[in-house]
Amino acid sequence: MEMEVSSSRRLLLALMAIFLLFAPVSALGATQVRSSAAPHVTTPSPVLSRDSSSAPSSSIATTSGTASSSNDAPAYLAATLDPTSQAGCYEEQAAGAGWHQVPCSSDPRPTPDMPASGAGVATVGSGTDFVAKDNGDPFLPGCPGSSYCTIIGTATGTITDVQGLTSEAGGANCGSMGASPGTPDCYDLQLNSNLFAPQSTSFTDNQNGYSHSEVQFVYSNSAGLYIQYWLLGYLNTYSSCPGTGIPGGTGWDPSGSDCVASSMTNTDMGSTPATSIGELSLSAQANFMGSGLDGVFFCIGTGPTAPCYSVTAPDSILNLGSNWHQSEFNVVGDGYSSEAIFNAGTSFVVNDVIGDQFGDATTDSCGSGGTTAETNNLFLGNCNAVTSGSGISFGEASVGFNISATASDVVVLTGGTASVNIEVGLTGGSAGLGGACCGFLPIGGLPGGVTGKYSGVGVFGLTGSPPITTTLTIDTSGCSCVGDYTLLLGFADGGAVQQTSVNLHIYDFTIQVTPLHETVLRGSQAIYAIGLTLVSGSSGFETPKVALSTSGLPSDSSASFLYSTITPGSFAPDYLYVSTAGPSSGSLGDFTFKVIGTDPSGGGSHSVTGHLGIYDFSVSASPGDVTVLRGGSAPYTVTLTLTPGSSTPPAIHLGATGLPAGSSLTLSSPTVIPTLAGATSTMTINTYTGAPGPTHLGDFPFLVVATDTAVVGGGTRQGAANLHVYDYAVTATPGSLTMLTTSSGANTYTVTINLFAGSTTVGLPKIALSVAGLPSGAIGAFSTTSGTGGFTSSLTITTASTPAGTYVLTVAGTDGRSQVGGARTVSPTLIVLTPAAAIPLVASTISGFQSSGALNSGQANSLTVKLNHAVSDLNSDKENVACNVLNAFVNEVNSLVATGVLTTAQANQLLSPPLGVEGIMAAIPC
Repeated sequence: MEMEVSSSRRLLLALMAIFLLFAPVSALGATQVRSSAAPHVTTPSPVLSRDSSSAPSSSIATTSGTASSSNDAPAYLAATLDPTSQAGCYEEQAAGAGWHQVPCSSDPRPTPDMPASGAGVATVGSGTDFVAKDNGDPFLPGCPGSSYCTIIGTATGTITDVQGLTSEAGGANCGSMGASPGTPDCYDLQLNSNLFAPQSTSFTDNQNGYSHSEVQFVYSNSAGLYIQYWLLGYLNTYSSCPGTGIPGGTGWDPSGSDCVASSMTNTDMGSTPATSIGELSLSAQANFMGSGLDGVFFCIGTGPTAPCYSVTAPDSILNLGSNWHQSEFNVVGDGYSSEAIFNAGTSFVVNDVIGDQFGDATTDSCGSGGTTAETNNLFLGNCNAVTSGSGISFGEASVGFNISATASDVVVLTGGTASVNIEVGLTGGSAGLGGACCGFLPIGGLPGGVTGKYSGVGVFGLTGSPPITTTLTIDTSGCSCVGDYTLLLGFADGGAVQQTSVNLHIYDFTIQVTPLHETVLRGSQAIYAIGLTLVSGSSGFETPKVALSTSGLPSDSSASFLYSTITPGSFAPDYLYVSTAGPSSGSLGDFTFKVIGTDPSGGGSHSVTGHLGIYDFSVSASPGDVTVLRGGSAPYTVTLTLTPGSSTPPAIHLGATGLPAGSSLTLSSPTVIPTLAGATSTMTINTYTGAPGPTHLGDFPFLVVATDTAVVGGGTRQGAANLHVYDYAVTATPGSLTMLTTSSGANTYTVTINLFAGSTTVGLPKIALSVAGLPSGAIGAFSTTSGTGGFTSSLTITTASTPAGTYVLTVAGTDGRSQVGGARTVSPTLIVLTPAAAIPLVASTISGFQSSGALNSGQANSLTVKLNHAVSDLNSDKENVACNVLNAFVNEVNSLVATGVLTTAQANQLLSPPLGVEGIMAAIPC
């Protein structure tokens, strides 16, 4: 009978109607809707992405349908709706006609619609079934941070875009245990909850020590409309199922380790052929707006007289109204884990729209993991959340095709292009869709300014075709973006849609060259450190090794890198080595060049500007030859002259090689910057006679070395010069001379200049002789005053009233050149005697003659007595007396010669000047 609607209940139902009345069309587009004027079914194409650019292209065939108007609402939510006043079975024969309670089935034991095993992951068709998952609202009171913050209050499932469906037959066990496969139109529409925590209620005997609870809202084409409840794993803990059955429905029956019970069953709608599934809708509610009832609603047809049916039951059976977070809707086999088998060529779109318990749309996403064990033989397409509003949509088709990319990740330099091969192929051994056409969908997830284009493809026919292969080119030239993006690639055939994703990784980098400006000597090598830094925000996903190259360097130079490729952001730098052409024909001047980093996939490049200066100069030393006396210092003027056309050079360090051992080098300016006019420094080579020498003697060709130390291996230029080192000694023979204070005769030293062995003979100067230290009245005269190399000279000493004494003379041989010259000396002794002091020397000679037997004692004594008297007389200033005595001495010696006692030579020893008696008598004078 038709039920009366209370004012409070009417207000509740009006709020429910308002929710769907003003919900966005996109949120309801996948839902069966009926207008009070003209009921109809809206059948939009599947939405493939949250990006509006991902809507199906016009090339995809869809079932035509009229978009719902703003006053459309599902028939079971019409203004007169009141199936929630109490549990039972209801029918509305026409939109707006009001709900009427109808008798429930006399056999309230529908086919068990088996739950998925384990944690509830089952397959439908070719893969794990999709579920609509509420993303939650973190701002709702009492549930911040919860995985699910919004409780589902309503769910509606529809089948749209049906194509090619001519028949359906059940698989094994379809409809009843032991049924034969092939039973026509043996199918279920199921709208299933998630598995949720065990509930302790009067209907579970207040037990919660089991695995999970589940609620299934079912239209069985053989058994009718009902709600089915499952206590999973109940018999693992308890010995029997609960004793409190479902009001008006079944008691709890064991099913393996589970317990199952069903609500009252509405069978008024009879059966509907599977070919009409596009006209059916199945909806459910759980404690919607606090009604305290769960309900399942089933509508047939699109006309104004199309009927709707419902069954309601207490929500308190399992408290679904507090635990509903995901919804699974599909067309599957009729219970007992059976399979619905559709004819080849079938395709359609499955839509599942959910709302919360407050009449608000929810923000949903696709999940994977249905909770039913029934299946179908169709291939699943990709699941997509509705772009605007609530719900999910996915395609299914009896012919399977897939879309795949040869690479799941594409890396590209911003501003460049990258490509990936895409393949669409048939699966499941199907021969094709019999002329249906298909095409690629717009690419979802492209960042602004980035475009994607398939090569040479538009619309295809899959029938009998081999896999379709195309190249997707991604162009980032219109974008300076960096980061990681997921691109959604879709291919559709009628209602069937398949998608795949490709991860797009866009990166950018900058190049650093250090130093920015390098100046090198022609023929040497410039070294630059090259670094690649990732731009902030760039994708760090397997950043490729960037290929390095150069441009703009002199044509006669060569460039190489330590590594030919480098990963941007790597810690260690690369190095660029630029080898310039050697003198004297290599390039000179200042050059600007680029270091280029190129994406290996050809996706673009970046560069940085560097600078290279090349210069050259010459080195000369003046004079070219210097001869130095060991111990002297040889000065040279070193000149560095810049080669015309050169870049501005750095300061050049000076040195020399090839110098003799025991020498040292000093520079007035250790560094010199070459100029076109020539820049100079005085280089002095110091030689030593002692430490740190003595310096080696001889001839030494050496090189002035000018080195660029501003860069590693900067290069050198050299200038040639010669150093000649010599040394000599001065000797005087005899080493000591004895003379009288006044001498009319001469006394002579033989002075010799001797070159040291090993001395150079190149450029020897004249050595000048000199004597110093002579006493007053004494004169020294050289027979040769100077000479070159080794030579001998006689130094004759004469005295005149010279004071008696012993004198040390200095005889010098001098190289008079400044710095390079010097002197060598010898120190002979000069002894000056008075006549009285010289006479004892004659007496000693007489003593020697006596000893040798030339004189007898008488003869020797006679001569000695005379000498002694002369000494006494001289000391008494009796020069005349002394002269007479000495004259007698001379006569006696001559007599001894005449008698043959003494020889003439012996007599000369006693008488001859300068120290004989005759010389003494001349000095007195006598």
